[in-house]
Order: sequence, then structure tokens, then C-alpha cells
Amino acid sequence: MRSTMIRAAILSALAIPAAVFAQAEAPAIKTGMLVTSADGKRVGRIYDLDKKDGAVTAVQIIRDSRIIRISASTLTPAEKGLTTSLSSADVAKLK
Repeated sequence: MRSTMIRAAILSALAIPAAVFAQAEAPAIKTGMLVTSADGKRVGRIYDLDKKDGAVTAVQIIRDSRIIRISASTLTPAEKGLTTSLSSADVAKLK
């Protein structure tokens, strides 16, 4: 009986689409949010969002009088805004 319940729980967990897990992990990204680098340096505030099919794919930040794009897949929620997994040196190389 116990093994049957465990099997049923495993099968029901496998039936949950991966998109549901991805939505749960994706941070809420909005214009004006502060982005910091992996090494704790301020990158800037989000100026605009790049979207595809309603999902944010990248953020645009004005930095040193130019617009840089940071992939949304590198962003995670932080205490104050978002943190990118990129270092400040990597961010400096973005176009």
C-alpha cells in the first residue's frame, strides 16, 4: 500500500509540465528595477524589456551613455532588485 502511494506521488509529480516550474522560478522583472552584478557592483536600473511571447527575454539598461542588454536567464531576485550572474567585467563587455 505504501509503495503504491509513493509510486502515485512520483507519477503525478512527473506529469507537471516543466513550464510550471520555470514560471515559479522566474523573477518578476519590471522597468526601474535595480540590477547588480555577481560581484556586488551596481549595473543600473532597467530602462526597457525585451519580450517574446509575453515572457521577458532580456533587459535593457542605460550604462555609460549606451544601452546594454542583459539576458533575463542570468537574473535572480535580490534584496534590492535583481542580481545578474555576470561579473562587472562581463557587463562592461556587453553591447
